[in-house]
Amino acid sequence: MNKLTVTSKDTCLLISKSIINHLISFTFSLFILMISTNVYSETLFNFNFKDNLIENGFDNWSYVDKGSTSCGIYAGEKFSKLCSSDGLKFYPYYNYRNNEHMGWLRYGYIDSNDKLSITGSSLEVNLTGGAYKMASGVIGYSGSPIFSKSDLSESPEEDFGDLEQILLGAFSFYYKTENSTTPLPALQNKNRLSIWVLMPKVKESIDYYKKSSSLARPNQTFTMYPFINTSRQGHYYHSISNIPMGGWTKIQFDAHPQHHNSGSRNPYSAFSVGGYEYPGDGIAYFNNTTAISFVAGFSSKSTSPYTFYIDDIKTSLVLYENDETINNLGIGYDPQDKIFDVSFSDKYRCLECFAKYQIKYSFSPITLLNFEQAYTPEQTLNFNRNHNNNLGEIIKPNAGYNNLWAAIKLSQFHSKKLTDGVTIYFAIKDISNRSNIEQEQIDFKEQTIPNVGNIRTIDLIKTIAYPISIINYPLKIKTSQVEQAIKDHYYSSQIILSGGIAPYSFTNLSPLPIGLSLDKSGFITGTPEEEGDYTVKVLLQDHKGNQIINNIRMPIKSEEDFNIKKCSGIVNFGEKSSSDLILSSRFDTVISDKYTKNFKLGKTITIGKNGSYDFQGVTGIGLTLNAGDTIRAIWYNNSDIQVNFTPMISFNDFNRRFQNPVGDWYSMESITIKPNQYQVSNYDLPTELAGNTPLININVNYSNNKTLILNKIEYVSTNLTSSDICATPFFQNTNNRANREDHSKFSRL
Repeated sequence: MNKLTVTSKDTCLLISKSIINHLISFTFSLFILMISTNVYSETLFNFNFKDNLIENGFDNWSYVDKGSTSCGIYAGEKFSKLCSSDGLKFYPYYNYRNNEHMGWLRYGYIDSNDKLSITGSSLEVNLTGGAYKMASGVIGYSGSPIFSKSDLSESPEEDFGDLEQILLGAFSFYYKTENSTTPLPALQNKNRLSIWVLMPKVKESIDYYKKSSSLARPNQTFTMYPFINTSRQGHYYHSISNIPMGGWTKIQFDAHPQHHNSGSRNPYSAFSVGGYEYPGDGIAYFNNTTAISFVAGFSSKSTSPYTFYIDDIKTSLVLYENDETINNLGIGYDPQDKIFDVSFSDKYRCLECFAKYQIKYSFSPITLLNFEQAYTPEQTLNFNRNHNNNLGEIIKPNAGYNNLWAAIKLSQFHSKKLTDGVTIYFAIKDISNRSNIEQEQIDFKEQTIPNVGNIRTIDLIKTIAYPISIINYPLKIKTSQVEQAIKDHYYSSQIILSGGIAPYSFTNLSPLPIGLSLDKSGFITGTPEEEGDYTVKVLLQDHKGNQIINNIRMPIKSEEDFNIKKCSGIVNFGEKSSSDLILSSRFDTVISDKYTKNFKLGKTITIGKNGSYDFQGVTGIGLTLNAGDTIRAIWYNNSDIQVNFTPMISFNDFNRRFQNPVGDWYSMESITIKPNQYQVSNYDLPTELAGNTPLININVNYSNNKTLILNKIEYVSTNLTSSDICATPFFQNTNNRANREDHSKFSRL
């Protein structure tokens, strides 16, 4: 079909020749319609601090350091905050609950930044440490307890956190009025709240963000918790699932909650626009919002120091869109590879609640009338990779949850247009077939759209405009030491860079260890022939000719370096694919759950994925162990994602942890296992458990299926001699490109 472009002011409609005469008469009325659908917006926070000093404040907002109780914040003297002249407040929330259900403490302080911002300056959030649970169950703390920029002078930078310690806490903020029942003024007569967030890019962003045995749905990476009518009662949840890709993410929350902390009142866990208080009325929902909490979920499970940025929080009124089955929309961007990611939520959760959507894009606003003429992405990468397509279809990966996510690539011609300041428009339409469930009638309620007619809500689209804001990160080599290599074992490692302009080129300025080589992409491969502690000088150059030189340490060990002395085997579950090998004469029987079977290198749950059902161990006369002796569980990660978990151990329970009679279970060492690798979790015997051990039973304590495999159980004891040795297992990876990071090759999807 031949297409022409008809423009009236900012409105551009792509239409066919056959209907051009009919639509031209509507051009002016459509322009009026587009203005009326986005009546006006109001800025809550632009964070344009005067002279880029947070201490100077912005607009009518003042920065108040710790030590002051300004603007009536509970315990406000303990941390810095932002207070407005009209009694509003915006401040970090420090969560001391420290448990899996209510969250974990993260330290941090706020500052300003004019280098990484949408306009002017942004709010820079710096995390310096936090709480975590040790293997013993005791709460530990990592990094400096910093609650204000003024604390920096008292804490050296090297004490901002342990780069090896994963912290579970997510940093959050509260936005409140003077009291618990006063509505937020900037939300009056609105139904949208948008916020820009810049998350630190991680190398696994797209490749590892997919449906798997350990990740059933997209993560909730940023959440808004609005309190309706009063901030002293329950709150709703609005979440997006965009991932850190190096560019700004624009989040557009609407008045459709996904959940309430008191639970759901219908079989599909379905909420309508306006929640329980104002069903069908998103404006009333915003009019009566008395407080909001913003939770940066992406900051959890990270190390410290850790920095992210927030900018330009606005509210607006948008009419005549589908806020019922398409809600809480986010668009992120990878400026290096020119890939977008999109996340949103649908309305229904149940085992049969499947859903499908179509996304379109354009360089001019998209309306219901020109949706079909807008462009379809060249490729759509779904969270469930089996649903990848070139039709722009985003398919819900798990019917039991609300979250949807996809990465999309534009045509090569359109990708070239993605320059700083260019605005790209996205629109999403619900094309689901939900005939197997009973949808709420409000989905089919007709809206009277001026100059168009009556349209069912579910047939409307959802739109978002995304202005490209290119970030000029400085060129850096982030790797100072590559992962440890082992002599005579195949090795591969990627040197990590950041900033600059692609493409890049690496060159080694000094020889690599014999057997290893470095290619232009910074990928080190080969089989090292000699052990030692090597240092290699590396040059990195980007497309603009910017250069940087770094020394990179390359330690190479031998297998013998990993031998454990005074150690002996108890049982090997991986000697054969169908049988176990008891290594200690003090044990004679292997026990395991009926769902736990031998698989590849050991025992794992092979039916279902409930971690409570996955146990295995041995019984017999038993060993005599002293306080301080160690039980070693050797695990193998049979997946393509990194897994963090804390196995459990018992010396008196022959069954599942929660099956009567219930025995005593203890947390072993928390460990992180990389894909296709081994790792050991230890348990040091306390004084009260010393003595004879006729039973050793280990539970994975992690929901998985054929992912976490228990290979062996060993023990280290003072009763053994130095000649008693346990050899560390190593996995031989012969695929020299198997784990290579290369997001730019999007076509492989």
